[in-house]
Amino acid sequence: MLAAAEDRSGGILKPNRQGERTLASPGWALAALAASSPALAQTAAAPAQQFDRVVVTGSHIAQTDVESALPVQIITREEIDNSGVTTVEQLLDRVPANVNGINAAQTIGSQDQPGLAAANLRGLGAGSTLVLLNGRRLANYAFNGEAVDLNTIPLAAIARVEVLKDGASAIYGTDAIAGVINFILRKDYRGVDAAASFDATQHGGGNAGQASLTLGAGDPDRDGYNVFGVLSYQKQQALAGAHRDSTKTQYRPDLGIEALTLLTFPSNIVDRPGRRVLNPTYASGCAPPSSLPTVVRFPFVSTACGFDPAAVADVLPEVERTSALVRGTWRLNASADVFAEALWARNTFDTEIAPYPQPAVSTAFGSPIYPAGGPYYPTDFAAANGLSGDLLFSWRATELGPRQNSTATDAQRYVLGVEGQAAGWDYNAAAAYSANQQEVEYGGSYLYQSRLIPALRSGLVNPWGPSGPEGKALLEASVYRGTPQTADGSTTQFTAFASKEIAALPAGPLALALGGEARWERLSYDWDPAVLSGD
Repeated sequence: MLAAAEDRSGGILKPNRQGERTLASPGWALAALAASSPALAQTAAAPAQQFDRVVVTGSHIAQTDVESALPVQIITREEIDNSGVTTVEQLLDRVPANVNGINAAQTIGSQDQPGLAAANLRGLGAGSTLVLLNGRRLANYAFNGEAVDLNTIPLAAIARVEVLKDGASAIYGTDAIAGVINFILRKDYRGVDAAASFDATQHGGGNAGQASLTLGAGDPDRDGYNVFGVLSYQKQQALAGAHRDSTKTQYRPDLGIEALTLLTFPSNIVDRPGRRVLNPTYASGCAPPSSLPTVVRFPFVSTACGFDPAAVADVLPEVERTSALVRGTWRLNASADVFAEALWARNTFDTEIAPYPQPAVSTAFGSPIYPAGGPYYPTDFAAANGLSGDLLFSWRATELGPRQNSTATDAQRYVLGVEGQAAGWDYNAAAAYSANQQEVEYGGSYLYQSRLIPALRSGLVNPWGPSGPEGKALLEASVYRGTPQTADGSTTQFTAFASKEIAALPAGPLALALGGEARWERLSYDWDPAVLSGD
């Protein structure tokens, strides 16, 4: 059995200037209790082993990590450096408890979380996983509204990461049901560190590079201050699905995979009375690689062309991230420090997805119908298949190219606080404000319905091949270019906590923690009226 051997000063715990708890004297040790064996008595004289006491995520009472009753995984700075990762997202991908976390590639084509990287502890959802920076909240990603964007945290500024793999709603609230991830910043860094890396793919596309500069000066014990800063930059090239054999197609009949859509170009004719789907270009092979021959088996067997989205979409986005973080500590007196933190980040996320699809349905602006007598009417094909009059068709804006999405995120965070010791209490109080804003821009083949449907019904746009100058002009006039959605969110909070050992018990000291938090959260999400109207 092991017991704590008290030193001559009584083993009083005191906070160091970084807010961690250390022992007042080096005499604290773990010693073996010997009753009858000389060998055990010799063991009691083993060299003393010291443990720093810290406030571990999930508790406001200082303790050593070896005695924690909570399932907390601690990732040290050394482990981060040895891992070879370059982003916080990549680091958390290596944490087994982070199940199906959200990454940038997964958000291609998403409206509510473009560019978001989020943690998902125990697979319970990003909205149930609380992410903290130095024990305090960050504003949730405004488009998503329920999860923190990991892209705003510079990896070079992190001293350690604490992952609490258990529910912590009693301390932090219901958004910590799945657990808590707390990123602890460096607090006493001194010196200069510059780092850079570049990853090049064997077959091109998806190359990535990053660089960081870390600066720090001042020893709080000697100089009365410490100032620390990090500047980080990352760039990743896009990777198109067509550039890799494994992602260039969703049509693999040899594997039983035929994930094609009938919204294609050249267009499919929908014969509703005959319950058929037909295409004049089927016999000539459609228009590979994006449009391929396929067989429609429901409700009746017919031949058509199918669109392969993988052939024209990105599997990795183009990403650019810039962030800067500054932290300063100033010593007021022997038992109190004032600290301040500032974080700025700007991230851009650019992707391309399949060209705009127009189904053969009735809309507020009419149906896509090609008029009888139009210059591109497939007269011979229609006669051979028993078709006549106006033709209902589905269509894709292949002539206008892919849809382009560009998302820009600006984030900032400011903290001002004081920590120390007073009347035997260890205390920490701070005010924090964090916010982020997102803006999406559309380009490429996003189209106004109110202009597209009349253009398709005019007969000047060729649904089965290249259009003439007039048809192309009508399509160009239908293109939407602008900002369909913007969002901003912010979190303002004031926190104050204090702890103290109030009694000595046989199993160890009894400690008490008291504290409170006031928090205001704001979210604004705005859409272009043209999007809300269905146009």
